[in-house]
Amino acid sequence: MKKFFKFILITAITLAILAGAVWALSYWYDHSNFLQSTFGNAKTIQSGIRIPTDDPTKVETISADLGGKISLLIFTIVLLMQIAALGVIAIVVRKISRLQGATLAQKEAAFKDADIFLDLPLYIGLFGSVSSFVLIAFSPQSSRLVAYSSTLIGIIFSVCSKLGLLYPIKQKLLMQEIEENNRKKS
Repeated sequence: MKKFFKFILITAITLAILAGAVWALSYWYDHSNFLQSTFGNAKTIQSGIRIPTDDPTKVETISADLGGKISLLIFTIVLLMQIAALGVIAIVVRKISRLQGATLAQKEAAFKDADIFLDLPLYIGLFGSVSSFVLIAFSPQSSRLVAYSSTLIGIIFSVCSKLGLLYPIKQKLLMQEIEENNRKKS
């Protein structure tokens, strides 16, 4: 029951943080020239979507603000997912490294099985790239920015998780195994 309550509490806190982040980003986008110029266009764009007007031959334009806000939202979601994935990776790596009674070979096998977690940042970056291409119709500039940057962030987070989390623990386990072998020989 405690685990269920903890899960519900963490989920509620996470959703509250995400809602606050979406509101804050929307506010900052509306009040920041930098965010508007980075994720939106200075001009309105021709959408090609017919919106009912008094003149049936007129095609309304959609403001680039919508495309810019959606691009910023996708970028933020990808960034938050990357941070969450890094936390999950840290938990998994720590859990494997603390396995009691497991040999180095068993821990190595567990690390190989957990390799999917180390690739999560790459998959999240790919998700950001693909989802941002949906926005090309609204904002080509910002959709390309989000596509390239989410892929780059995915690569960076993946490398950082392997070098910063996995490598030190594997080295520590290897040193422990060498020390145990040296004690057995003595």
